[in-house]
Amino acid sequence: MSTARPPEGSQRCTQRWRDRSSHSHRPSARTGWPAVLTVVAAGTVTAVHLGKVAMVVPQLQQELGLSLTEVGALGAMFALLGALASVPAGTLVAAAGDRRMLVLGLAVMALGGSLGAQAVGLGLLLVSRVVEGLGFLLVTVAGPMVLRRVVSPAQLNRAFALWSCFMPAGLAAVMLVSPWFDHWRVLWWAVVAVTGLVLAAIGWWVPAPRRAAGALLSGAPKPASSGAGPDLPRIAFALAASFLCYSLMFFALGRSGNAACPAPRRLFNQHAALSGSQNAGTIDPANVLSTSLRTSAD
Repeated sequence: MSTARPPEGSQRCTQRWRDRSSHSHRPSARTGWPAVLTVVAAGTVTAVHLGKVAMVVPQLQQELGLSLTEVGALGAMFALLGALASVPAGTLVAAAGDRRMLVLGLAVMALGGSLGAQAVGLGLLLVSRVVEGLGFLLVTVAGPMVLRRVVSPAQLNRAFALWSCFMPAGLAAVMLVSPWFDHWRVLWWAVVAVTGLVLAAIGWWVPAPRRAAGALLSGAPKPASSGAGPDLPRIAFALAASFLCYSLMFFALGRSGNAACPAPRRLFNQHAALSGSQNAGTIDPANVLSTSLRTSAD
């Protein structure tokens, strides 16, 4: 029996289509540094969303009546989502396109921040952190994929070195600017506004891929896999265990916070009751510390 072969013209057209599709997803011959800096700014904004809760713990306790355990749950939500949804997020970004998911992630984070700024209790604030955490996953997964596409191979290490700084840069930024805001809701809205600015910058500076990511997966030939190489499952589990230990710090803060020290507003109330002072402006921090030590000893 003879097998029918497709016409040679059809084969040539298919090969040209595959070549164009593969070429559109190769690293760029020239590095678009404005796009690189914009992607790093997007990662930095996600770190600001992550770290803003720790900066306003006393305000959240005083206004919403949250315990340190509940505040710890708000901070740990990002780590929990990372453990549960990182693989689905990577699959989604690979299928839908890196730039599209980068934009969607920032938009989701802005939505979550807007919900949190209107929260009057733990419920809505927790929901807002879940929404922000989902956006955080999309941005942190899509960002490196965008960098690989817009950076030349010669500059790839330098670009990823910049990307690796987004977490400490964002946490340092929120530590520096949070004292300028009198209320935590104002800080939330300010972070939402900055997220919108970065979102607009991505639309201006970050180029879209020439073809959808799914076209490459379906049309381009896949590289042949070989049996040689490192034990990837073992390395993956080792990395997962390392990040698990890092994430446990957030849960430890929430579980041990109440037992370690009283809430700040309770310290001031106890000191005012013991000293008979009704003027908050006359409270001496050294006396507050001694009051807290006596209370803990009792």
